[in-house]
Amino acid sequence: MKNPSNPIENFEILWKVFNERYAFFGVRGVDWQKQKEIYRPQVSDDISPEQLFEIMAQMLSPLNDGHVELKA
Repeated sequence: MKNPSNPIENFEILWKVFNERYAFFGVRGVDWQKQKEIYRPQVSDDISPEQLFEIMAQMLSPLNDGHVELKA
């Protein structure tokens, strides 16, 4: 998988990978589509990497899963 530098593309890839591979949304009580609806509008081409990291961390936070870790 390529390493995109575009914040929107980065967000979309993270969301898609979890959507396709994470099996515990139901167990965790997380509506993953709703997470996208909440957090995707906050991402733009001109946000900083730090801002993008914070948005993605907030999106993942409700999973409350010790096996999920986001690293910069």
